[in-house]
Amino acid sequence: MSLAASLFDRLRDLLPARRFRPERWPPVHFGESPPLDNEFDAALYTLATPAVQAIYLQLGADAAALRRDVLAIGDNPAEPTRESFRVLAALAEAGREERQALGTLPNDPACDLHSALLVMGHRELRLTLSTATLRAGDFPFVLAHGATEVECRARWPDDALPCTHLEIVNDAHSPLDKVVNALVSAFGLTAAQATGIALSTHGSGLHRLALADGEQAGPRCRELNDRWRTDGLPLYCRPSPSA
Repeated sequence: MSLAASLFDRLRDLLPARRFRPERWPPVHFGESPPLDNEFDAALYTLATPAVQAIYLQLGADAAALRRDVLAIGDNPAEPTRESFRVLAALAEAGREERQALGTLPNDPACDLHSALLVMGHRELRLTLSTATLRAGDFPFVLAHGATEVECRARWPDDALPCTHLEIVNDAHSPLDKVVNALVSAFGLTAAQATGIALSTHGSGLHRLALADGEQAGPRCRELNDRWRTDGLPLYCRPSPSA
């Protein structure tokens, strides 16, 4: 889980429109990008890059069609995104530095920025980059886990095997605050319990959870993964065979 990005929502709350005179702020450069002024500019740039297009192709989606959808709303977004975009870009860059410090092979900068837009960006943009067969979290999932969710599910135990535990799998793209909220909602935990599980997962790479009596991990994991992907999170759980 990305510790740097976990403060994003709190920082965003401190940036009411026009409070910091964003018209005076210079555009953002991310990697080799042109000047980017807001989240919609960033989406148009990243969707035109070969690296981002290749991942969408892997997901069976057309990046050019998504870019046309963004163009349709980019000049008139529901609310300003200039202030929050600068926070998002800074956190995306901090996440790249964090992964490099951990020895993780860095992704293409455009892919990392696009992933951050889907995980932490404006809801209208996240919905625009979703289709009937593509969830907002599918793109970040490929970066976080090195494969599509379909490919990861192919390695699950057979549904006929008894699995009454599941494993939460660590990734470097899910903000800690969002992971905690997701765990609270999914398992009825307190915030302190969910934080402990999130930190345990971050430290060891996995955290094994027991399910309620009679509940099977396969269906439960499919339900949770679909919920998290719809919300833009690459957070991932998988069945763990019973001992």
